[in-house]
Amino acid sequence: MKKRAGMLSVVFVIISLIPFFLTLYPEAFSEYLFLISVISYFIAIIFALIAEKGVWKVAAITLLVIITVALIAFYAFMGIFWNQP
Repeated sequence: MKKRAGMLSVVFVIISLIPFFLTLYPEAFSEYLFLISVISYFIAIIFALIAEKGVWKVAAITLLVIITVALIAFYAFMGIFWNQP
């Protein structure tokens, strides 16, 4: 299981990104897209933590860090520049 956990983590990261791309099309909007994304992201974190050291673990953790920093930067940008009284 530890050998495949890194690869599964990358797969779940990709699954967690799919709902964000689906929101580009308003007719595909569903109320469960955010829930699917969050659950897949946390499953990816769990698999990345239990994976053996190797390329897949590094790739999974790198993707998770990039997504986390991008989301934090997005909400920080929104809070600073789009906050209107």
